Amino acid sequence: MAGKIARQHRMKMSRQIPIQNIYYMLLYAWDRLPEGTSIDVSGVPSPDLPNLLAQVLVDGTRHILRRGLDRGYVESDEDLSRPRGRILLGDTIKRGLLSRAVVACSVDNLSHDVLQNRILKSTLERLATTEDVHAKLRHGLYATLKSFADVSFIEITSRDFGRVEVHGNNAFYRFLLRVCELIYNSLMPAPGSNRFCFRDVLADSQTMGRIFQDFIRNFYKLEQRTFLVKADSFGWPALAQAGYGHYLMPSMNTDVSLHKDNRCILIECKWTGETFQYRHGSKSLRSEHLYQLYAYLRNHPRSSTKPTLVEGLLLYPQVDEPVDVAVRLDGHNVNIRTLDLQCDWPRIKDQLMSIIGQPQACPA
Repeated sequence: MAGKIARQHRMKMSRQIPIQNIYYMLLYAWDRLPEGTSIDVSGVPSPDLPNLLAQVLVDGTRHILRRGLDRGYVESDEDLSRPRGRILLGDTIKRGLLSRAVVACSVDNLSHDVLQNRILKSTLERLATTEDVHAKLRHGLYATLKSFADVSFIEITSRDFGRVEVHGNNAFYRFLLRVCELIYNSLMPAPGSNRFCFRDVLADSQTMGRIFQDFIRNFYKLEQRTFLVKADSFGWPALAQAGYGHYLMPSMNTDVSLHKDNRCILIECKWTGETFQYRHGSKSLRSEHLYQLYAYLRNHPRSSTKPTLVEGLLLYPQVDEPVDVAVRLDGHNVNIRTLDLQCDWPRIKDQLMSIIGQPQACPA
């Protein structure tokens, strides 16, 4: 029964969140807010992530095409009568090119056939063969591909995204490459065909969990100036003089930490349709999430020069009912809250700003 309830909640969560809000979450998570807001996604029906990403990729690529595709030096081997670049003497002799008055050379040519354009072209092509994309957008994908005639198609790997060199002059590529990476991680082969289909990314707690925590962290970095925003990392209070194998102890890493004078808020972000656990027909807060936050609160290093109030916050997307719990655990104020992602974006901003307001007093 508990598993059935959890599946129903995950499906309900993915159906109810407006696609525009998902898009804004991605922009904050990727720290690409200025570039992304130039693309209008209001016409994409909700909750249609494949067509949202297709619309963004088409419009974003057209934006780049208007400015001109990025170019870089690409090495190629050529047989030349007038040598340039690096002469390949061994290859020239082996192939008997001197008798034809040419030499083999390795030449660097300025070309559009660079990795970032290869990733764009390959993603556009793969997305155009995806079953979930509407016919109008598929036509736009194929039309955009015509501008990549001198760019090679590649079989993208996860390592390719870390190999692209992006600089100030081609900064818009950063945004589109994040879109391409999400598409890469979301597509899977459709059974019995050469086409692709989208898996339900919104129900993937691991993928969306990373996006949700990055969204919360970058939102607070951009939208407020009261707190210093970072992710803390600290160790367990194990005595170095006792025991052995201390190097195997894992570190504790918070999703988001807000620091201000003598106040610190540790935020754990949980993307799940299961805000509660169910046992014997009753519901309660998730034990494992509370244990994790409690461990962070107990072991977070405090300043020795001035007392610091360390608070905890568990933050979930709202599934059914809103959750607002305030308790005091071992001297720490702890709040468990849900964020309503179904409302319009200004209301979402208001919710997030109110969460980090004055410390909530808990009953003694």
